[in-house]
Amino acid sequence: MHAVQMSVRSVLWAVVLTALVVGNARAADRFVSTAGSDAGNDCLSSVSPCRTIGYGITQAVSGDTVKVAGGNYLENLSITTATTLILSGGWAGDFSVQDPTATPTVLTAATQLPGVTILANGITIGLTADGLTIQDGKNLPDGVGPPCRQGFGGGICAQVSAGGSLSLALSRVVLQRNLANRLGGGLHVLGLDLGSSLNLTVTNSTVTRNVAPQGAGIHIDADDKATVNATLDQVLFMRNRGAGSQRRATYGGGLSVGIAPTGQNVQVLVQNSIFDGNKANRGAGGGLFAWNTGCTMGSCPLNVMNSVFIHNHASVGGGIGVFNSSSGGGGAEIVNVTATMNTANFRKGDGGGGVFIFTGSIRNSILWGNHGIRPRDLRTFSDVMLDHSDVGEMRGPIADLGGNISSDPLFALRDIHLSASSPAIDTGTCDGAPTTDIDGDPRPTGAGCDMGADEFVP
Repeated sequence: MHAVQMSVRSVLWAVVLTALVVGNARAADRFVSTAGSDAGNDCLSSVSPCRTIGYGITQAVSGDTVKVAGGNYLENLSITTATTLILSGGWAGDFSVQDPTATPTVLTAATQLPGVTILANGITIGLTADGLTIQDGKNLPDGVGPPCRQGFGGGICAQVSAGGSLSLALSRVVLQRNLANRLGGGLHVLGLDLGSSLNLTVTNSTVTRNVAPQGAGIHIDADDKATVNATLDQVLFMRNRGAGSQRRATYGGGLSVGIAPTGQNVQVLVQNSIFDGNKANRGAGGGLFAWNTGCTMGSCPLNVMNSVFIHNHASVGGGIGVFNSSSGGGGAEIVNVTATMNTANFRKGDGGGGVFIFTGSIRNSILWGNHGIRPRDLRTFSDVMLDHSDVGEMRGPIADLGGNISSDPLFALRDIHLSASSPAIDTGTCDGAPTTDIDGDPRPTGAGCDMGADEFVP
């Protein structure tokens, strides 16, 4: 990136945000540029912008938008006071147009702390971040310490506690090359205590080359009292790596949910997303790992829809691994998922190169051509409901709801899209299927709905 480098003088902004909306004060735009100056500046002029993002946030009041021009900003941000704020990157130098691809705004952590720390301890925080790249954050402690300094969250660490409320919306965000010593290399979110609520949305974003023992890309967690709702839509998880000490197992190379079994108070939806080349060495869930108490009355705490898992690697559950230490737990609903060329290679393990799951349902999905220990494509441990899906090798109890096949789906060469002769075309069910496929094509396109994440378009 051709970003202007900034000196390391700005090591950590302890952002003091005022939550008071004075009278009928209107929301304002604040402006930040690598060509600006912080001295005596309220950041209200696009002609005379401020120099650093942290200072720009200190000038903002609740409801403001901080617009940041393209460039490299060497700083760490911390938001710990009640506020509602929009942080908008990728702006041209004159702030006339926003294009995060052409003019990327890159926040590079200046110290060995998360690039962004958000703590809603008994307060309400709403943060929307759009068009930012957050990179090189490091959270290295491995033990007891202050919140977000315990090895949780390398790129972003977000926690809510003491009955607080936190809403975090990330759009067109790149989380890359971040490191956490425990959980959430790219992003860690955590809900604690009765009455606390956390809402996370990540859309049209990329999570790549992050490292942590669990949730190398993103980790989502809560105790049994807080409420957490997360939606990940159009997210690319690519080449994230679970790594720890030599003997430590790793979980969730791309995404992990739960470090102890989470219950129905944690609801996660993953849709229209791609998990490609993520690794959980000596562990489980190369692409996605979840540990939960299972589905209840048809409601599953994890829903994965219209998504692709390819080239992911773990000891068990190469693509997806959904677990619980007790029988009957570990539940997910999997709809129109394609899992292929993933690997589960622990020779004493139970395989599941494509999917390893205790309970739940699999509908309209293709689990085929995965590698490693048998069964290579699907391993179940309870009566997982299997409905209109194409599965190669599988072992374990299922409830066959009909319409299932075991045939080569005939993908297009080096692709997950269906070729014209695929047996998965028009042989799925439209009951409960999403109305579009992973590319945004309408579903159904032909006489019926297709299996897998792709709907064949002639």
